[in-house]
Amino acid sequence: MSNYKKGKFNIIDFLIIILLAVIVIFAGYKLISGREAPKTTQLLQVKYYYNDVPEFAAKKIKAGDNVMDFLSDNQLGTVTKVEIDDAVIYGENSKGETVTSSKEGYKSVTVTTEVEANLSNHGFEVKKAMYPVGHYLSILCGDVKLYAEITEIKPL
Repeated sequence: MSNYKKGKFNIIDFLIIILLAVIVIFAGYKLISGREAPKTTQLLQVKYYYNDVPEFAAKKIKAGDNVMDFLSDNQLGTVTKVEIDDAVIYGENSKGETVTSSKEGYKSVTVTTEVEANLSNHGFEVKKAMYPVGHYLSILCGDVKLYAEITEIKPL
């Protein structure tokens, strides 16, 4: 005869119940976390600035060019405006003070774009990549590659 008495609760029964509870909780968590509310996108104006680009390259950037993050291939909108000015080169004078000057054959460029993206308190988001003001990144404007800084983000 067995020493097991009906109606008694043993450690194996307890472990099986705990294991089943963990499986149910894990499955429920996976189902709930997979249902993120879709983020609403909006049309944004984003400005990129690069202080010393070769003049020939600056002149190739045109309104209508597609803009892409060079490293992630994220589409960052379309160029709407290009502002070209003298290059801004930083250096030190004989007193150790920081001074700026221009450089022959180089220009600074501000590229204004429009992009459909998610806007947050930290910048704009495209395909889970965050782009805040002050962020430097390599972008392609048409076939011109720039290492630019995001200087402005605003909704349209």
